[in-house]
Amino acid sequence: MLRQFANRLTSFIRKKGTANTSRDQLLTDCLYCKKPVSGAKEFLQYRVCPHCNHHYVLTAKEQIDVLVDAGSFKESSTSIVPPSSVQNASELSEATITGVASIGGVLSQIISLDHRFFGGTIGTISGEKIALAFENATRKKLPIVALLSTGQTENRGLIQLMQIPKILVTLNNFKDKRLPYICVMANVVTGQSYSSLGSLADIVFGEKGAMIGLAPERTDDITNEPYGNSFNQGLADIVLNHGMIDKVIDRRKMRDAVIITLHVLCNTKNKVGAKMDALLGSIQEWKKTESSQIEELWPSSWQAVPLSEENQRPTSSDLINRTFDVFIELHGDRLYGDDPAVIAGLGLLETYPVLVIGQERGHDISARRRHEGRTNPEGFRKAQRIMHLSSRLGMPLLSLIDSPGPNYGRDSEERGIGSAIAFSTETMLRINAPTISVIVSNTGSEGALAFCVSDIVMMYQNAIYTIESPFESKQNFYRNRLSGDSVQFDAEQCKEFSIIDEIIEEPAGGANRNPQQSAINLKDSLLKELQVIVDIPIKTLLKERSAKFRQSGEYSSVTKERLIKEKSNIKNYVSTKIQVVQQGRRFRKAARKRKSLNQE
Repeated sequence: MLRQFANRLTSFIRKKGTANTSRDQLLTDCLYCKKPVSGAKEFLQYRVCPHCNHHYVLTAKEQIDVLVDAGSFKESSTSIVPPSSVQNASELSEATITGVASIGGVLSQIISLDHRFFGGTIGTISGEKIALAFENATRKKLPIVALLSTGQTENRGLIQLMQIPKILVTLNNFKDKRLPYICVMANVVTGQSYSSLGSLADIVFGEKGAMIGLAPERTDDITNEPYGNSFNQGLADIVLNHGMIDKVIDRRKMRDAVIITLHVLCNTKNKVGAKMDALLGSIQEWKKTESSQIEELWPSSWQAVPLSEENQRPTSSDLINRTFDVFIELHGDRLYGDDPAVIAGLGLLETYPVLVIGQERGHDISARRRHEGRTNPEGFRKAQRIMHLSSRLGMPLLSLIDSPGPNYGRDSEERGIGSAIAFSTETMLRINAPTISVIVSNTGSEGALAFCVSDIVMMYQNAIYTIESPFESKQNFYRNRLSGDSVQFDAEQCKEFSIIDEIIEEPAGGANRNPQQSAINLKDSLLKELQVIVDIPIKTLLKERSAKFRQSGEYSSVTKERLIKEKSNIKNYVSTKIQVVQQGRRFRKAARKRKSLNQE
């Protein structure tokens, strides 16, 4: 007890003697662009240069002050301090600060790591404080927001390394309670924190310009030549492109992103007073810069777009931008990369927080970058991430289907396209949450099916559900003299065969004539179904979902009648086409005969 009292007294004295100003606060000119920053509001509040947008490193306390509501942070585990012999040039007693604070009105458990204490390395004290933070959040059912700024140091020991499994045990218990975990990676995040609590978060945001990775590139002491890993020499954008984090966000927008994410993931439908004001303010600020990034339509009014131009129908991104009150796009499969043909993210549909996945074929210029909607293995695995998150948190999942099929090819086969499709289909069938799918346009093959096995399947009035894309169907006709109509179902046929549950009406002339009205119709249909489906017990949903797809194509008197009718239609159609082909051959033969007679 005497030793504990001495440790507390030492901690108190150190806190009193620690200066509140950092080295960056004393700067008068930016170290990178050499322009004055001393009086700039953005630099004083966020440590961001208003001229070159460079993000300076923040301390653990500064990270908390930037993110949480003013005056709401209450530090915890202050009695856990290292022996007085463990000192650091920064006069910090430990690298980790933990506590509880309100972020946009949502009470959250905060974990913040400070790079100044031996590079923010997770030692025994930090490991214990982080484990206690997870246990406290599990007990009080609070979301966790981790703010990481750590570096890998050379003086690591085995006991220090064993802090990782200790933290992950408490993290697993926390996730079992179906609680959300958000991580913000600042500059720098490497080593233990990146390979443990950083990469296992549900949502990972990275600051602009942050260096993120397991091991940074190093320089040889003798030759001064770089060696080792050069992957993370750049930073968050490179890691984002390789699918390891969800989004790169400017520090000035980070609080808005975290507030919206917390409100969506915590499923806070009943928001009143300060909570509602904070959420609306964050949505307004977020949409100023972010909403245009998912806009795909080049003419905003879409006047006089021909109905026959299939690639001008509204795509998933068009409908998302017009249907949801706010949408934060998430990236990456956490394994290899990010597929632009699949959009995933968090959305707010009036009072309903939802998770969204959508296949995106793009328009004209963007269609090439998005592979014209053909999904890569990374796209299926990204969708699986969102499916697992929906199942764990019990949040409704909405999927928008608009793809001609998977992206065939050797590269896709090497990266496991077959298994990715299989696991996506299986995962969606097992989601412990309500699921709704919408067929947007001409959709085909198993690539679309993986997103379409949901509780409720809706389809736009002029959309087509097919085994193969219309282009491949035409190729099949010219190659084999057989029509693809037998494998293409419109909305009415899909409903007749119980493939879909509801048809969404389109404006006069088609969805491409009035995309805004198409989005309104979609929103009305989604809200109507959500009002009912969210109140159904999960066990009932799973049972009905299994029965629904078990009965697909089940042989019965009704199925037999439909098969006979379909067989008769196909037979009549094929016989008609054969007659047309034979007539064509006779006509060409007679024409050749007349030509030869004329030549004689």
